[in-house]
Amino acid sequence: MVKYQYIISKKGDIVFSIAVGTAAYFMYERDNPRPEGKSLLELLNRRRVNLIQEREAMRQERLEKLRAKEA
Repeated sequence: MVKYQYIISKKGDIVFSIAVGTAAYFMYERDNPRPEGKSLLELLNRRRVNLIQEREAMRQERLEKLRAKEA
């Protein structure tokens, strides 16, 4: 069995890698900006809104089916 050596510590390596990855992402975005309307926050917000709309549409379908059964 291979015993892994850590750069900082077992949990510190995880935090370190997330911090380095996040910093690299933001530096890349600063140097190579995305077109208007395509930033990460805008894309995530659009996805969130779509998920909410899909969930509400499914909820309305279920309510209509229940009302049809009751009638």
